[in-house]
Amino acid sequence: NNYMNKEEMVQAKKDYAASQKCGAHFISASLIIWIFICAVNLINLTQYYKNVLSLYSSALLVPLALLFSKVYKIRFSDKDNPLNSAGLYFALNQMIYLLVVILVWMIKPEQMITAYAIVVGAHFLPYSWLYDSLTYKLIAILIPVLSFLLALAHMVIFIPMLMIVFDVIMLVVFLGKRKK
Repeated sequence: NNYMNKEEMVQAKKDYAASQKCGAHFISASLIIWIFICAVNLINLTQYYKNVLSLYSSALLVPLALLFSKVYKIRFSDKDNPLNSAGLYFALNQMIYLLVVILVWMIKPEQMITAYAIVVGAHFLPYSWLYDSLTYKLIAILIPVLSFLLALAHMVIFIPMLMIVFDVIMLVVFLGKRKK
């Protein structure tokens, strides 16, 4: 029987959140990437190069997360937990959505960063279930909505800053839990 009862599921989620520190290693990697994206978007480059550098910087996510897992002394991946594959699937769905980001880039290049932030923010929603985290739930809603509103107000330049703020908030919450 490969199914867990409710109590086993609750315990597996608690164990997974504890072993992964609610993904703090990935959020730390994301923070570094969004700082880079913010810097790239503030310097005098063509929109094309801003988009190339911003999107390609996401390739650093996994190596940086691996580094931060060592810094925080947490397991990069908890293969002993049956929910580990769910965490992987939740992360991989973002890869599929990047096609939308590329499509936006092709149609309206100055809005690529908006689409990217919306995809990144929305992909946090399943983690609210996985980690039983209100923080993930709120941020999964706030990032897309606020990114959209900033785009409507022609303030796309502030979106990377928004992402930095939310990454810092998540790290404070998740690493604060770690110390308790």
